[in-house]
Amino acid sequence: MKIKTSKGQKIFTVFNYCLLTFLALVCLYPFWHVIMASLSDELGLMKHTGVMLKPAGFTTEAYKVVFGDKGIYYGFKNTLVLMLIRIPLDLVLTALGAYVFSRKGVLFKKPLWLLCLFTMYVSGGTILLYLTMKEFGLIGNIWGVVLPFMISTYNMIILRTAFNSVPESLCDAARIDGAGHVRTLFSVVLPLTKASIAVITMYDAISVWNGWFWSSIVFRKKEQYTLPVVLRDMIIEDTSSGDGALLSLESVKYATIVVSVAPILIVYPFIQKYFAQGLMIGAVKE
Repeated sequence: MKIKTSKGQKIFTVFNYCLLTFLALVCLYPFWHVIMASLSDELGLMKHTGVMLKPAGFTTEAYKVVFGDKGIYYGFKNTLVLMLIRIPLDLVLTALGAYVFSRKGVLFKKPLWLLCLFTMYVSGGTILLYLTMKEFGLIGNIWGVVLPFMISTYNMIILRTAFNSVPESLCDAARIDGAGHVRTLFSVVLPLTKASIAVITMYDAISVWNGWFWSSIVFRKKEQYTLPVVLRDMIIEDTSSGDGALLSLESVKYATIVVSVAPILIVYPFIQKYFAQGLMIGAVKE
């Protein structure tokens, strides 16, 4: 039976759609502006004022400058290598820590203040590395970017909450069948919390992809620079095209922004469905 909608409800629905459409346009326009500006020529971009809905003189010269620099390829390669090393380490260590603090009968499970001590230890170790990079031989070494961030306390709290939602009876059944804690973690707990794993993987990936500050301290050679460091240098340095004509620095800035953001925007829709589910696991207690 169809429920009759009142006039007030119709007005409220129309208002909601209009408001949400407006907010969506406000959020999407900056991305559109950056893309259009990156495809604009020098004179057109300098003369343009107001809202930009199309390129001000279409040209791909700014992208030719960006991709014409060998540093951009070093940046992509180094960033991908860093992600392949750091993300698995962070996932394994964070999962181990979260499992210890979520299951009963695990060594050092109680009292709760051990979690605080562990967090202080990780933070203190990171600060110590900040102050003694040369003594550890981590300057110019990829491990100087990996070691201080191998464990994320925030991610561990998310995983601990997710692990708490796994019934203890499943873990007990696995232990009755002869599985130890490590086997239980990787064979029972992790497969049931894939959504949360996807969430912290995305967090780690974004952290590595946008990690400019620490990479700029550790790496001294351009061949070692990660993508954020390369793009920063390309933005702050004077950039000229191959024929020597000076390009609009603004168009190159926009092009570098597109190059750095595009990979994350391409990957994000494929794992977006896991975000709400992963963050909400364990939020409701019944």
